[in-house]
Amino acid sequence: MSFGKLYGFHGNSRSTVLLVIAKENNLDIEFAEVKPPNVDAAYLKLNPLARVPTFVGSDGLLLTEVMAVAIYFSSQVEDTTLLGSSKADFASIIRWMSFTNSEVLPKLGGWFRPLIGMDPFNKARVEDSKKAALKALRVLEQHLQLHTYLVIGTVTLADFFAASMLSRGFAYVLDTAWCFENPNTTRWYKEITSLPSWKAVIPSAKMIEVALKYPPTDGQP
Repeated sequence: MSFGKLYGFHGNSRSTVLLVIAKENNLDIEFAEVKPPNVDAAYLKLNPLARVPTFVGSDGLLLTEVMAVAIYFSSQVEDTTLLGSSKADFASIIRWMSFTNSEVLPKLGGWFRPLIGMDPFNKARVEDSKKAALKALRVLEQHLQLHTYLVIGTVTLADFFAASMLSRGFAYVLDTAWCFENPNTTRWYKEITSLPSWKAVIPSAKMIEVALKYPPTDGQP
């Protein structure tokens, strides 16, 4: 029996992590491709802000917001280690989820989205986003210098979640030179994206060799 229906789209970081957790916990999820802002009236009834992801359980439960859905998926196995083994572990997992969702992904998006034509290009804004993203990523690098994983001595939801938030950064702007300067984050990311549950969703994690750069044109702001 299906556990429920997940609305999102392939290539979306917040959709990817939920598909990975579903695989990790053997949840039978129906995936419905929805790519905002192109949504219909039926979807707006589920998510009035027309965003993804949205989850509708087979029992009628409606959840929006990626962190809420990720925690719910992770909690479906009673003896799971995805949520740690103590209240302190759980709080730390939430910490890293919140940090990468609010401090890392938006800054990375502000850096790479204009370079791939998803947002208008403005050099000053791209440079500001790049600077902010690199500053936030240093926090991860320093933490992973002393820890194999983000929270405990095994993979938790925090690791899957954070890796997904960084995935498009590695695909477009966190290149070989950046990886050389950030070996701990790179080691951790490669390990998480090589796990069976991740590879079941994304068989090969894309890692760019040279960061994308916007080709200058006359009059370009």
